[in-house]
Amino acid sequence: MKEQLRKNLAGEAGKYIFPFFWQHGESDEALLEELHRIYDSGIRSVCVEARPHPDFGGESWYEDMELILAECAKLGMEFWLLDDDHFPTGKARGLLWNKYPHLGRRQITERHMDVAGPVRDCAAMVSHWLGADDRLIGITACRRCPDRRDQRMTGEAVDLTDQYDAQSGMVYFTLPEGFWRIFILIDTPMANKYIDMMREDSVHVLIEAVYEPHYERLKQYFGTTFRGYFSDEPFLMHKAHMLQGSETNSKGSYPWNAFVEKDLAAQYGERWRLDLPALWFPSDAAPGIRVKYMDVVTRRYEKCFCYQLGEWCRAHGVEYIGHIIEDDNMHTAFSSGGHYFRSLDGQDMAGIDVVLCQIVPGMTHNTIAVPCSYDVADADFFHFGLAKLGSSHAHIQPLKKGRAMCEIFGAYGWAEGIPMMKWLTDHMLVRGINHFVPHAFDPKFPDPDCPPHFYAGGQNPEFRPFGTLMGYMNRVSALLNGGLHHADAALYYHAQAEWSGEEYMRFHIPGRVMTENQIDYDIIPEDYLDKAEVRGGKLHLNGEEYSVFILPYAKCLPAAVLDTLSGFARAGLPVWCVNGTPERSCEGDPVPDSVRNLFTAVPLDALAEKCRAAGFCSIRFTGENRTDLRTYHYSRNGVHALFITNEGINGAVSGTLHISGRTADTLVRYDPLMNRAWKDSCGEEIPLQLEPYNSLMLLWGDIGDFAGTLPLWEEPNRPTADAVLTPWTISFAEPDAFDPAEPDLSVFTDAEENTALYNIVRRHKNFAGFVRCDTTLTLPAPGTYTLDLGQVGEIAWAFADGKYLGEAIVPPYRFTVSGDKEIRLTVVTASHLGYRMQDRFSAYLTFEPVGLLGPLKLG
Repeated sequence: MKEQLRKNLAGEAGKYIFPFFWQHGESDEALLEELHRIYDSGIRSVCVEARPHPDFGGESWYEDMELILAECAKLGMEFWLLDDDHFPTGKARGLLWNKYPHLGRRQITERHMDVAGPVRDCAAMVSHWLGADDRLIGITACRRCPDRRDQRMTGEAVDLTDQYDAQSGMVYFTLPEGFWRIFILIDTPMANKYIDMMREDSVHVLIEAVYEPHYERLKQYFGTTFRGYFSDEPFLMHKAHMLQGSETNSKGSYPWNAFVEKDLAAQYGERWRLDLPALWFPSDAAPGIRVKYMDVVTRRYEKCFCYQLGEWCRAHGVEYIGHIIEDDNMHTAFSSGGHYFRSLDGQDMAGIDVVLCQIVPGMTHNTIAVPCSYDVADADFFHFGLAKLGSSHAHIQPLKKGRAMCEIFGAYGWAEGIPMMKWLTDHMLVRGINHFVPHAFDPKFPDPDCPPHFYAGGQNPEFRPFGTLMGYMNRVSALLNGGLHHADAALYYHAQAEWSGEEYMRFHIPGRVMTENQIDYDIIPEDYLDKAEVRGGKLHLNGEEYSVFILPYAKCLPAAVLDTLSGFARAGLPVWCVNGTPERSCEGDPVPDSVRNLFTAVPLDALAEKCRAAGFCSIRFTGENRTDLRTYHYSRNGVHALFITNEGINGAVSGTLHISGRTADTLVRYDPLMNRAWKDSCGEEIPLQLEPYNSLMLLWGDIGDFAGTLPLWEEPNRPTADAVLTPWTISFAEPDAFDPAEPDLSVFTDAEENTALYNIVRRHKNFAGFVRCDTTLTLPAPGTYTLDLGQVGEIAWAFADGKYLGEAIVPPYRFTVSGDKEIRLTVVTASHLGYRMQDRFSAYLTFEPVGLLGPLKLG
């Protein structure tokens, strides 16, 4: 890590960012121009998304790819490829439907009729419910509860499958007294034309359609410039989940095929068909069959889809990455692969995405309207669950090598400016995400397709600041790679508790409490419990070490999970159950007191304090706005780093920080945005003052020799006095007229003299571009001062007597000025394109003012 910090300070660019790069059939010159703009942003990799291209897999497509790959090789850039002609991955360029329609997706559904017993030798129609391509799975009669308001099945059932007469299309039955529901279980085709991710031969169609042809055409780049393939949002089926409580799903459908049926029958046992109706209606048999069905489906997805593609890639010298649809808790449902970890286990990086305004600064503690199907986003999941899924997977699975990727910024709209992007970047970095796919570079402008687009044909005023942000993203990612994450707790992944249909708590509910109290954790799914072991009273897994295992409330869990957790407790690991201990297994047995007594029930509102009291809190902060403070502890080669961010948008995090295990040795403070480092001689209590949108990295350990080369850190000056200014002159430049990298202040026109500062768009409607503000600043005495510009919309560059002072992409917008008495001060601001473009995605965001608004402070 010490050497990486040296590289950062020397300005070396990393390859932790690979933005989407779109093509629409542009000329070679236009494609190379866009690729060079990516390079100019400090980015050294690209990820080509085929969706906008008119000829994916055709000759013009390959000509474009050969052009891009050759230029990437010349520039030392890397290349990733999305693996289908459109998201979600699974169409296989249409090959499945054109050549292998028999390998398409299938589903199980039910039809039912009700019977009042006793009845003898009666019959019901079956063929009426069967279509030409349907297959009868079975017929089951289930006893219903006598209360008409209760849709629950009692668990008593009779298998009528052998009583079906195919010739007449009728099923015959004799049933005893009571109310019965006869279920006809049907295997039927899905209407969509996607591969079946639960069967290997169907998934191989994607390999035949995309993976193999690209290898044959571009093999000279494989393993060098061509880094790998990216699957985007593959899924089992839309809008389906396991029922909860008394929910019903009459005539609903779930993923199915003959392999699922075979596995379910083998693993569940002879009652599989009798208990299957519990997928649609509440039943005493529900927890067992639901959990087993989901286990079968998600493991087949893991094996047939994710691992098959991953193993093909690794055999051909490349890697396999991507993400599922995690949105709004869908990571445990069929809209993804049904189980976050199983869906991505075969990939070489963990993966998530944040798009469509799902995470917005300031909305940490409330729901938020979003431009997607679920309309209102669950803030707790997006703020306290999503990124931790990715980083946890990267930490616990050796294949990932600690790498967690996030597709970021897309479909937020043009009103998403650089300050919001910086906030989102910090949100991900401080939760352990260390590779990024910014969305997107697009040579077509204007293009309504999921903006913002970073260069936009030279029309994005914030393109140069975007490069500043990419440099920052690369620097922090480089430091948070190749080492070891340090967490306090292991937090159980709740998928099986949710599938059971019984009362449960999602992992991010205690996750929020822990995050807001600087108690770091990894999410551990059931599949990894048998890979972990307890040593010295701590849980060890893939190099990670946890002091406590925390189980979100689960009324019902599989017996195997309960056995493993009780084994952990007997071995000396504290196992805490939030809001109560499990009551029974999914197999139906009550949890004996001898097991429950091994666990400690902890109320949710007492969790953080109990962690602190037990010493399971290695980062302790005392001061203001603690719940906005986020921390991430990482080490490499004897050097420890604590990455710190302020996730609030108003007040500063101010106080003292104590890090367990750190003595009063040399400390380095590193500002990765400004790319500056200082030596700090503080003791064990570290003073901390962090403004909103800001971050800091503290480094200690084997770093003394390096620290000796650094200047001594001094508490920065925070201006409080009103700046003495003359009236302003304000002038304007179009987005393509001014380049902050080569500033020419003469390009500004239409000057307004002797004016006060104001929100530019109130007078200049729908303005987007650069605003120049000139004044004379009077210093109280000769010397050096800190100037705070106050409110800025949204990027600022400052000049004193024509001399460039620097750039500020997030608040506080502060610059160092010096002189004898008066300074001719020039401030140039840049806006996003939201006011001009007014796209549909931006309708969900707050538009910040444009220009310099102040008040300016000096100190």
